[in-house]
Amino acid sequence: MRIVRQLVFYSGVLLGLMFSASPNKAQEPTTYHPGETIRVSVVFEGPDADKIVTANTYSELKSLVKPEQAGFQAGFGSNSNKTAPNTFELSFKVPDNQATGDYVLTQISANLQIGDSRVGVVYGPMDFPALKFRIENPNTIKKPAIKNVTVLPKS
Repeated sequence: MRIVRQLVFYSGVLLGLMFSASPNKAQEPTTYHPGETIRVSVVFEGPDADKIVTANTYSELKSLVKPEQAGFQAGFGSNSNKTAPNTFELSFKVPDNQATGDYVLTQISANLQIGDSRVGVVYGPMDFPALKFRIENPNTIKKPAIKNVTVLPKS
């Protein structure tokens, strides 16, 4: 029994050393720039997955917009393209006014065809693996000052 305990103890120590010695670095999100397209594949499953006719995603910037990009977009949706049974490619072309920063996929939605009608379903972050995108946009603006405001005469 003593040998078994020692074996278990040293096995635990060895595993602990292995895990602490291996790099545990989180994977950096893929970086995109204006004009590039972010593409995500979503595969649905279940008895009604074949009824899905469109799908979309929504991603949000998880930090403040930089002052030099005030007014830039801080979120984006996607376009839907069915690529295989129950599979959709959801894409978004990064515009020139997308704020720089890390974006998180916060929502996936789908529309199911039921007879002549459609039913929408929404999935939150707890329903799919976390995805991050980094957007680097060199575009900035400097807010112009107002020089003058006057009331014009009646016409």
